[in-house]
Amino acid sequence: MDHGPVYFIGGTFGGPAGSGWLIAIITATFTAGFTFLANLLLEDYRRHRDRRVFASVFSVDIREWLKGDEALQLEASFRRLHAELAAGHELPPVPAGLSSPRSIYEMCGDKVGLLDPEDAHDVVAFYSFAFGVQSAQGLATSPGPIAARAASLTSVLEAWPRERLAAQALVKRLEKVAGQLWRPFR
Repeated sequence: MDHGPVYFIGGTFGGPAGSGWLIAIITATFTAGFTFLANLLLEDYRRHRDRRVFASVFSVDIREWLKGDEALQLEASFRRLHAELAAGHELPPVPAGLSSPRSIYEMCGDKVGLLDPEDAHDVVAFYSFAFGVQSAQGLATSPGPIAARAASLTSVLEAWPRERLAAQALVKRLEKVAGQLWRPFR
C-alpha cells in the first residue's frame, strides 16, 4: 500500500533525486557542531587531567625532598660545612661518581606550564633552589679559594628557611590542584 511521498523540510524522501538536500545540510551541520563541541570538551578534560597529574607529581617530589631535608638534617650539615670553611679548614672532596639522580623537574619541566602561573613560578623557584643546594655542595668541596667556597654556602643558608616555608605552602597548593574535580570550561 503506497501512501505517497513523505514530506520533509526541503523536499521529499521518495521523490526526485536531490530533493532531500536541506535535510543533508542540517544533518551535516549538526554532526559537525556536535563533533566540535565533543572535541572541545575532550581537550578541556585532557588539560585538566594533565594539570592534576603533574601537580601531584611535583607535590610528591617536593614533599619527599622536604622529608629528606628534615631526616638528613641537610641545613645543619651545610651550617657545619660553612663553619669549617669559615674557620679556614679544607673539606674532603665529594667522591667521584656520587651524583643525584635526575629529578622529576628535569624529566617533566616542560609540563610546568600546565599549572597556574603562581604555582608554575613557585615550582621553578623551588627546583632552582634545590639545584642551587646541589651546586653549593659541589662548590664547597671543590678546590679553590676558601672564601669563595664559603660564600656559595652562605647564599644557600640565607635562603634555606624562606625556601622551606615556600615549598611547604607550594605542596599544599599542588595537592589541592591534584584533588580538583573536572568542571568543563572552568
